[in-house]
Amino acid sequence: MTNTNFKVYKLETRHDFITYLRFLIVTAHKQVIQYRKYIKELKEKIEELNLIQEEVKYFKGEIYDEFRDKLGFISLGLLNIFADETNTAASYRKFRKLIERRKEIDCFGLKDLPEDIKSIISQFNNNRNWSAHIPESIIHAQLEVIEKYNGAETKKELVNKYNPITAYMYLHYDKKWLFSLFDESSHMYEGYRRVLQQMKKDYSILIGESVEIFSEYPEEARSFDEDIEIPIISMDMQNKKYKK
Repeated sequence: MTNTNFKVYKLETRHDFITYLRFLIVTAHKQVIQYRKYIKELKEKIEELNLIQEEVKYFKGEIYDEFRDKLGFISLGLLNIFADETNTAASYRKFRKLIERRKEIDCFGLKDLPEDIKSIISQFNNNRNWSAHIPESIIHAQLEVIEKYNGAETKKELVNKYNPITAYMYLHYDKKWLFSLFDESSHMYEGYRRVLQQMKKDYSILIGESVEIFSEYPEEARSFDEDIEIPIISMDMQNKKYKK
């Protein structure tokens, strides 16, 4: 039967599961490579700035902001690929939950996930749910920190002063910020790498042979007109405007 609800991709046959997982693997593969590249660039920047030297305490804040934005953008994409559970989102976590529900029918040879991979994906889900929006707890946390480090009177003054509003844009950061970003990103990369490896194992079982992934770098320019149609059509599908 033809699927007329394009908001969801139904997983029923082995072919459906293969197609779904292949899409996730290709997307994750490209983003993991890019994430690793940014971590390497961050390490090189730390060395270039001589931040290992004890006498060097600070660096230009714009450097941190740039790496945080680049790594954060890729990281959120990977967290979505691996652990998103919203109704119409594609993710490996949902893929695995659908496999779990099929136990009485056919799991296509897939075994239960190792406990360490389950734990990583569960943490990814928590990270994704926290970072994909601005939690209201951040407001409480900011006020608590202001009171802890500056006193109750400073907190009271801030809360009751409506105008003007001051937005602090620091020109220099303590070097701990850059070290922390590097350590956190390196830790996340290891998790991303391991879950992607598990996805490849699953795919190999589904297709009955060891999967091979090739990264190609075509000389010709990437087509804008063709690629831009994909998110446009997807948006129409989400809004139930797409007519085939």
